[in-house]
Amino acid sequence: MGAEDRGLGTSRQTPAVADSDRVVSALLDGDGALGWRSVHPYKKWQGAFWRLISLLELGADGGSRTDEMLDRVLDWLTSDGRRARARRVAINGRVRWCATQEGLGLWAAARLGRATDPRAAYIAERLVAWQWPDGGWNCDVRPEADHSSFNETHGPIRGLAAYDAEVGAPAARHAAERAADFFLAHHLYRSHRDGRIVHPEIVQLHWPPYWHYDVLLGLRTVAAVRDLRSAAAADAIERVRHAQAADGTWRPTGHRYWRPPGRRGSNVEVVDMSGAAARVITEQARAILRAAGAPRSASLAPTPTRTRRPARPRS
Repeated sequence: MGAEDRGLGTSRQTPAVADSDRVVSALLDGDGALGWRSVHPYKKWQGAFWRLISLLELGADGGSRTDEMLDRVLDWLTSDGRRARARRVAINGRVRWCATQEGLGLWAAARLGRATDPRAAYIAERLVAWQWPDGGWNCDVRPEADHSSFNETHGPIRGLAAYDAEVGAPAARHAAERAADFFLAHHLYRSHRDGRIVHPEIVQLHWPPYWHYDVLLGLRTVAAVRDLRSAAAADAIERVRHAQAADGTWRPTGHRYWRPPGRRGSNVEVVDMSGAAARVITEQARAILRAAGAPRSASLAPTPTRTRRPARPRS
C-alpha cells in the first residue's frame, strides 16, 4: 500500500489505515533510548534492519529517514569485521552464513532505488558465491549439514531477484531461480525425503515474519522469479486459499514472533503490530491468488504495494 492508499495527510481514515500510519510512524522514529539510531541495526526487533523491512512491506517510504536506515544496514552488512567472519565459516566447501540478512538488505536497497550502490553489488556477489549445491543457503555449522535452510534461503531470493530487476545481473537472476526451484522441489513446505510438513509453523501465517519462513512468504518469494501456476506450488496455494476467513480476509494464525513494547528481554517490538498484521497478510494473500491465476507478467514482481524512488548516485 502506497502513501495514497494509506491516506497519509487526509482527514478521513478508516481504523485500519490509521493503525498502519501509527505503525509506520513508530518504525520511522530514530530518536530516544529505543530509536533505531541508538541500537545496533540487527537488534531484534528494534534495529534499523528489522524496521526497514517492515516499513517496506507496509509500502512506506520515509524519504531521508529510510535512506539513513538503509545506509546503516549496508554499512553493517559490508563491514570489515563481517567480511572477515564470513571467510572463516567455510566448512566442507560450504559457507555457513545467515544469508537472509544479506538477502533482505539487498532487497531493501533495490526497493529504495539504491541497487547501484557499490555495497549492494558486493552483497549480491557474496550471495551468489555462498549458494549451496542444492540451490539454497544455510548457517548450520555442523560439518555433516548439507541441506539448505528455508529460513536462510527466502531472503537471498528476494534480494537477488530485486537486484537483477534493477540493474540487470544474470548471475544474480540465475542464483535466485535455482533457489526458487529448491523451494518448488519441496512444494514450498514439505520434506523432499518423505513429504511430511517440515515444521508446524511453516503452514501458518505470520507478520512480520522477520527471518522466519512460512508458506505465504515462500509463495511471495518464488513468485519473484517463477510462475506460480506450477503444479509444484498448487498445494501451497490451496493452503493459503483455505486460510481465508468468512469475511474475506486473512489473519495471523501462527506463533507471534514479537513481544509487545515495554517488555524486557529480546524480540520486543517498538509498536504493537497486531492491527497492521491482518491487513498486510490479507493484501499479500490476495496478491498470491491473483498471481496464481494470472499470466506471468501480472505476478508479484513487482507487487502492487511497491513504492520506489528513482535511483540516485552515491558519492
